[in-house]
Amino acid sequence: NISIPYGSFIGILGNTGSGKTTLANILAKFYKVEDGKISFNNIDINEINRTSFYDSISYVMQEDYIYNNVIKYNIDLGKNYTEKEIEKSLEYSSLLETIKSFPKKCETYIGEDGIKISGGQKQRLALARTIITNPEIYIFDEATSNIDVESEEKIWRSIYELSENKAVIVISHRLANVTDAKNIYVMNKGILVENGTHDELMSKESHYYNMVNKQNELEMIREVC
Repeated sequence: NISIPYGSFIGILGNTGSGKTTLANILAKFYKVEDGKISFNNIDINEINRTSFYDSISYVMQEDYIYNNVIKYNIDLGKNYTEKEIEKSLEYSSLLETIKSFPKKCETYIGEDGIKISGGQKQRLALARTIITNPEIYIFDEATSNIDVESEEKIWRSIYELSENKAVIVISHRLANVTDAKNIYVMNKGILVENGTHDELMSKESHYYNMVNKQNELEMIREVC
């Protein structure tokens, strides 16, 4: 069983094809639950109205859609958020200083699919769009994969801060992003094979332990190269 209480930071890990993104899609109500049961605030997720559900949850993916419009619209989607709320969301996503450097700031047009900004800036913009909605649950699926290391570190500090009173679910190929999670769930071939804190899973010397060691070895090879 997977339990995701409010005020928690949860990691979902696994190799390619392990089922972690499928699980996230089910949690986000993209697919109907056919086997087993998922409850949201003690209500069967299949019975919850989609509109009200999506008011409570936000899903940030690796490739989120960017509109052929100005930065402000890509954050607030035409809703009446205040300038302060927009700036706060940009600060959380480590994009505020970059936007302030643009001559037209939030009124800057970024073109079809954000062609006028970098891949990392697009991901941070999608993150700001999510944060401003202030949902109860965040799902981040490789949400910082194209972001430079310095900005990524700032974003993860913001995400950890969000998890103090929200439920945050993180899917990431970088194990370092979930080391401090309250609970880490490890998937393998569509099955939940183990869970626990980083220290607990390392002490088991099983799936997670092997993943950590393999990633450390690969990073050492990259540094040598």
